[in-house]
Amino acid sequence: MTQFQETAKSAGLNFGLGLQGIKSAHRDQILVKGDASVTGSIDLDSHFKKVEPSANRWDDGIGLKRVKEFAFWVDARPANSTGDIDAIIEKLTGLKSKLDIDKLKHLATLTGHTKEMDEIPFRWMYKGKGGSYRRQGIAPVSKTWNGTA
Repeated sequence: MTQFQETAKSAGLNFGLGLQGIKSAHRDQILVKGDASVTGSIDLDSHFKKVEPSANRWDDGIGLKRVKEFAFWVDARPANSTGDIDAIIEKLTGLKSKLDIDKLKHLATLTGHTKEMDEIPFRWMYKGKGGSYRRQGIAPVSKTWNGTA
């Protein structure tokens, strides 16, 4: 079992091997390039919907491994207005708060490894013209954020 899978399991999150842990509509939009391999995935939105039914929740977490394992966070949302951007920022803030919870600290550590891999740990997939998804890296909301939650 990988670090990502062990951490998800110990935190009570349902994980899937490869990209099987996330919704198929999102899974089809994830492209892993280069020498990275997927170590697991989690559907955060479905998990936290039970306890936060009206909150803006981040969609998915993905474990990847290149030289070392790292966590990558993806959210799919339309981009029709500045309100959609505000919702993404709210979701990102909520995700970072969750990563600060003791049982998710190891996922925060894996998120920090993402920066070491020269990757952006938080990605927003938004629907562009014609309904196809486009990917956008999200810089941390706080300029003082150092790669850990």
